[in-house]
Amino acid sequence: MEYDDQSDSVRAAAEITNGYKASDSVVDRIATATLRETMSTYDKDKLTAALREVFTNIGVASDEAFEYLTRVAKDILMKSSEIDRELSARNKEIRSLVRNAKIRLTEVQRKNVEYAYGSYNAYRKQHGLFNVTDKGMYLDQLWASWSEAFPDVFDADMGEGDMPFAIREILTRYQNHYSNPYGFGMDESASYYAMRMLDQFFSTQEIKHFAGARAVELKAITDKYEQRIKSVREQSRKRADERIAKIKAANRDRLNLISREYAKAKKEQRRADREKFLDEYKKLTDSKPTPRTRGNVMRQISQMRRPCQKTGAVIG
Repeated sequence: MEYDDQSDSVRAAAEITNGYKASDSVVDRIATATLRETMSTYDKDKLTAALREVFTNIGVASDEAFEYLTRVAKDILMKSSEIDRELSARNKEIRSLVRNAKIRLTEVQRKNVEYAYGSYNAYRKQHGLFNVTDKGMYLDQLWASWSEAFPDVFDADMGEGDMPFAIREILTRYQNHYSNPYGFGMDESASYYAMRMLDQFFSTQEIKHFAGARAVELKAITDKYEQRIKSVREQSRKRADERIAKIKAANRDRLNLISREYAKAKKEQRRADREKFLDEYKKLTDSKPTPRTRGNVMRQISQMRRPCQKTGAVIG
């Protein structure tokens, strides 16, 4: 999710509204709306206190406001009834798969990280979430096995040189999962609701009145901010749809493979049954059966195994 220029908007809006003190009703309304929308049991008084602190100091600490609200939003989401327990368990399995592995970079991968980070050790220090070592299994080999287990997560077509950079993104995305219609991961959801709370704050009638002659300027900033939130939702939903399509394609390919293997096994079984029949027939007749004779024998065997109409007993 892209938030590169959100701090500029917050800073500009905070400069216009510096000195404004939000009323208790405004703070309460934003807290209530956030908890209702996230279906969270997070303590409302605690959220209200956090919002009041942010809104009071945003004029002098606008850069810190978003980061602080993102942490608060994540705590809110962790107490949401919309946490998908089953998917969170799956995500934990994905993270454990990576974090428990001893990862060794190939020569190509090592050159790429040295170029991107300045040195191999710099890459290792910044990626402490997983174990990069000189004595582990090569990452491209690990990736191949991971993509078989989770084809929707570990792209089988991922370039060898891109794998070291994709790992961290995967670990960040696949955390506890908050169910939402936009396909956000947990961190993305937290950032989204931080943006939402700031947007609601700067869009109140109280703050527009406080802005006075600069109200039009403030509205231009908040309109741009709202448009950015909408864009974030649409882009994330598009990525989610692409992931779903990829999962369906992977499952379809796997189903087709299973179907082919099943058909092959049935064909081989029929061949084995036919050979078994011929062997049994040879033991009884010492001759090769004609199609007519073979048919008669099969009918006789079939009839011998039918239940007796009177007693229900099986003959033979």
